[in-house]
Amino acid sequence: MVKPDFLDQDPGAGSGDGNFAVYLGRLAQEKDLPTLLQACQKLPESLHLKVIGEGPMLQTVKDAAAADPRIEVMGWMEPAEA
Repeated sequence: MVKPDFLDQDPGAGSGDGNFAVYLGRLAQEKDLPTLLQACQKLPESLHLKVIGEGPMLQTVKDAAAADPRIEVMGWMEPAEA
């Protein structure tokens, strides 16, 4: 699902052939990142998670990425880069 409220134009859903999911947002407890990271453990080995953002839970996400190579921490990005 694409939530287009921060985009100039809604690009629509992708084709799904990239074999990854994306979290883009503030890395904070109220975003329920622990649930996302736990759910990632149940994903097929071929599906990766890219995490874009910064916040107080950055180290938690980095720790999860260190334990699971399917999680990639992208850090903060300019909107045009994301």
